[in-house]
Amino acid sequence: MERVLVTGGAGFIGSSTIDRLLQETDAMVVCVDNFDDTYDREFKEDNVAEFKNSPRFTLYESDITRQKDLMEIFATEEPTHVLHLAAKADTRKAVEDPYTYVDNNIIGTLNILEASVAAKVTQVVAASSSSVYGNNENVPWCESDFGLKPISPYGVTKLSTEHLAY
Repeated sequence: MERVLVTGGAGFIGSSTIDRLLQETDAMVVCVDNFDDTYDREFKEDNVAEFKNSPRFTLYESDITRQKDLMEIFATEEPTHVLHLAAKADTRKAVEDPYTYVDNNIIGTLNILEASVAAKVTQVVAASSSSVYGNNENVPWCESDFGLKPISPYGVTKLSTEHLAY
């Protein structure tokens, strides 16, 4: 049976994805979210509340920057697929506090990738951001564009995660 681990699963996109996975597949779904204060905790708790009744859903309140905890989750849950949506996302705040964004987005992604290798995950899908394109004048933007120059620390972290994933 497929086991899909979704990071950032209590966020809007993550919870919407989990909802579809539970409705349209027979996969077991594992959600990892740190419930950070970027959004109101109650909002995120509401996003996953209905899933808690499903025997195919497991929720871990954990931070992807804690490698040991993440490795334990992967060892316990043995995911076959990972959908990595977790990120610290606020371009303005990233300018004020770039270290938090580097830690969460880059180190956190590296931890996800390493845990995926250790657990022999079949497929990892990692979300990025349009912020990687910066003020690129080549419109429409294309994923094969090289020489991208993000204009915020957030965009830099997301471009870095793309390179780690490659």
